[in-house]
Amino acid sequence: PTVIAMAMTAVFRIFQGGAATWMGVSVIITTGLIGILWRHFSRRSANEIPFTELYLFGLVIHVDMLLCTLVLPLDTAINVLKSIALPVIIIYPVATLALGLLLKNRLRRQKDSDERLRSERRLKTLINILQQSVKSVDQFLDFALEQAIKLSESKIGYIYMYSEETRQFTLNSINSAAMAECKVPDIPAVYDLEKTGLWGEAVRQRKPIIVNDYQAENPLKKGIPEGHVKLKKYLTIPVFSGSRIVAVVGVANREKDYVEEDVLQLTLLMDGVMKAIESQKAAEGLRQSEERYAAIVNNIPNAVISILDKDYRYIFTTGKGLSGIPQNEEIPTGKTVYEFLGQETGGLLVDLYYSRVFQGETVHFEGNHHGMFFEISATPLRNENGEIEKILSLSINITERKIADAKLREAQADLERMLSESEQARNILLSVMEDQKAAEESASRKRKGRR
Repeated sequence: PTVIAMAMTAVFRIFQGGAATWMGVSVIITTGLIGILWRHFSRRSANEIPFTELYLFGLVIHVDMLLCTLVLPLDTAINVLKSIALPVIIIYPVATLALGLLLKNRLRRQKDSDERLRSERRLKTLINILQQSVKSVDQFLDFALEQAIKLSESKIGYIYMYSEETRQFTLNSINSAAMAECKVPDIPAVYDLEKTGLWGEAVRQRKPIIVNDYQAENPLKKGIPEGHVKLKKYLTIPVFSGSRIVAVVGVANREKDYVEEDVLQLTLLMDGVMKAIESQKAAEGLRQSEERYAAIVNNIPNAVISILDKDYRYIFTTGKGLSGIPQNEEIPTGKTVYEFLGQETGGLLVDLYYSRVFQGETVHFEGNHHGMFFEISATPLRNENGEIEKILSLSINITERKIADAKLREAQADLERMLSESEQARNILLSVMEDQKAAEESASRKRKGRR
């Protein structure tokens, strides 16, 4: 664009003619060349050039303009320099600085606008992904890959899951366009990290990799199998869960070069996708855990599980320990122990046991309800700050054991009574036998005496 502008303005200046024609043409050409060279060696984005550099650029440009007056006849050049040198050196660089700042501001606004548009596209893409109804994580990732390819304006892409334990990649998703172009027979589903080339660098270097000329020589490449999709431009990023890499995403063959903004957009998108997957897995795990928990606690035989808050109110209760009694006699969720057991019994329970639980103890005691006996264990439940905020109570119905114990004690008492009676009878019998023996011995002595 600068060369075209130089040519157009130089031709127009020649067309205008006049004594200063070649001075004007030389100003156009030299200042244009200075601008091109300055931009080449600066290596900065236009909106990142500091104001000091803009002022210095304006000063150099206008010093060059003053030097170009030497193209004029010497007397004319000296007179012109006397007339314009001071205002040009003072005013024109400042004007160049002001114009440069205006252009920077315009570029910055345009960049901000582009970033907002990209962010909106990314958020819309993420919302679209999250709202997609899928039956599995694999389907979810397949859809996420298609959206990532659209977001990055690419043509092909893939998602490999990665295990840091086995150091292996497992193919999860690859888009249909890539499959249609790929002629490699029997694509492996699992790759070892050490056998991968450039595409494994995202894991080895733990950072995104951009290659905008894939066909150029690259020491990191290990060759491409025959029939592989022809890659032109390529971007791959590692996907983290905490400090662990759990996947790599690659997109390729965009029309224009991949830049850092594409890395940011793709990273943020896949971070949101992975968080959604982790949340989905956590929710599914919680659901299964709750189902197992409910199956266990709702079917515990001869037991009741209760949770009480700081007001000693039953906020949860379940179990089959109260089966067989009237429903209105079961533990009522929402009522306090005072309302359920009465002020006297409830107060005694709180004073002797539950108040100690809120002090950090685990207590064990026995109680009874509606003719049933229970062995009760109460332990504190703490929040994430370690503060005790609830009581977990397990009440095991020991009525049958109590009845059995009572019967056993009765049987033992009967047995002891029978043993005692038997011992008394034995003693009486022994006494009779001893008396009989003594009588016989006495009679025998008398008979001997008469002889």
